[in-house]
Amino acid sequence: MLLPRLVKLADDYSGRFLLTLLNCDQYKVFSKDQGLISIPTARIYVRGEVAETIHGAQSERYFRDVIDKYVPGSEELAIGGLSSQEHSQYRSKLDQAKQLVNSENTLQAAEVLETLPPGAMRDPEIELLSTHLDLIRTAELAPNIGVLKQILEDDPDDAVAIYQLAARHLVEDDYDTALETLSRLLECSDDSMKAKSHRCILAIFAILGPTDPVTRRYRPKIMSVQH
Repeated sequence: MLLPRLVKLADDYSGRFLLTLLNCDQYKVFSKDQGLISIPTARIYVRGEVAETIHGAQSERYFRDVIDKYVPGSEELAIGGLSSQEHSQYRSKLDQAKQLVNSENTLQAAEVLETLPPGAMRDPEIELLSTHLDLIRTAELAPNIGVLKQILEDDPDDAVAIYQLAARHLVEDDYDTALETLSRLLECSDDSMKAKSHRCILAIFAILGPTDPVTRRYRPKIMSVQH
């Protein structure tokens, strides 16, 4: 079957691409608009545009070859070219930042990330950790949920308050509400906030994993909003 193969690839690539599973029977209008007339069909989107369409249940090797045309391998990322000693120091700082985040020392974690080499944010592992850290720091500094809801009653388009509310829900492990709130920002006029919310959504999907019911429920919704 194709689905287990794609889920395995999403795990193997560790968040370097977003796997979206679309139920064509449930989303008939969207499927028709996208020209999906045969099943199974896989598509690769780059910056919102269709880069490649794959028909049929091709082999894992075939999918890897296609994905590798659009997704950089770890050796091509910013940490490539470091000496073995520098790479060891890089990994040590990354592990230290993760431990600090897990122990809720978010300020120290942010300081450690700032000492990483230029361009390190292109490393998906760093980008994921930095995004997660930003959500936690935002929640720590944000007003409580009741106050944020009042702010949004007065101004439903307040992007900062929407982001703060999503962060608050995330730290309370309310992933459903966090994703629902972040999806509102995908339609806002602020491109930087739109991009930020997209990174956060991908980070939550990575935390939950591709087979988690919340991930599987929200991926088609996010896709329909983006396209």
